[in-house]
Amino acid sequence: MGRVLDMGAIPHNAWAPAGELLLDGDDDTSAAARALVEGLRELPWSLLRFEMVPVDAPHWRAFRAALADAGVPHDTRRVCDVGMVDIVGGWSDYRLQWSKSHRRNVTRDAKQLGRQGGLDFQLRTSFEEDGLEPLLREGFQVEDRSWKGRAGTSALKTPGMFEFYVDQARLLARAGQLCVAFLQLDGRMIAFKYGLSAKGTVHLLKSGYDESFSRFSPGQVLTLRLLDRLFGDPDYDHVDFMGPISADMASWRPRRYAVGRLAIARPGFVGRALMHAYRRWWPVLRRN
Repeated sequence: MGRVLDMGAIPHNAWAPAGELLLDGDDDTSAAARALVEGLRELPWSLLRFEMVPVDAPHWRAFRAALADAGVPHDTRRVCDVGMVDIVGGWSDYRLQWSKSHRRNVTRDAKQLGRQGGLDFQLRTSFEEDGLEPLLREGFQVEDRSWKGRAGTSALKTPGMFEFYVDQARLLARAGQLCVAFLQLDGRMIAFKYGLSAKGTVHLLKSGYDESFSRFSPGQVLTLRLLDRLFGDPDYDHVDFMGPISADMASWRPRRYAVGRLAIARPGFVGRALMHAYRRWWPVLRRN
């Protein structure tokens, strides 16, 4: 931190937040959380900083309570709300939760887009090794044709990013957890979503759409087709949008969960001083 202090963190990088607190919900989570807090004293770092933590989830609340009970200096900061659609009930009942304007707009856009040519929706969960990289490249080319490409921040324009996602996708495909959804118009991909599927939840990690079709909202039409497909499959329970809720996401009426940052210092005077400095100076260091 600030090129001065070594910190411990949950494994992640700028392209893929990862790592999680695992507590067996069928056992005594409070006792397990206390044991973890006691074990923090054996770690070599004076400060831990955990990013993208679902701070209000029961297991994280139990851990935070154990920190407070043990007098361990810590700081929790809410960063954003993330949206999750629960695949419960019927598709028709879920559609009734949308606003009238959203139902009207997305239905109109889907019909008008279909009139432009042969519109095809696909949800892929199994892949041939040789076909995976070309499929992902086609999908990320859609992203590159958007504002991200013009800004130089698309996966194809960021050194190493596309190769990272290809390697990640290969690992996920071997585990049977890769999920790619896309729309094609006359054989041309115009919208795509890249994610992973595990334990009944589809996690949407990346998405993009061809801006030359923006008047038909192809990204929203793809979400419509994807949700329609998942509501008809008993293997799925949730769709996690995996990012701060935007106006487009909010129109699907997801429930929200808070994601934040948890910082933890060693118990004692030094830890309290360090936490005081972190609370005061970390926002300044991030801006710089």
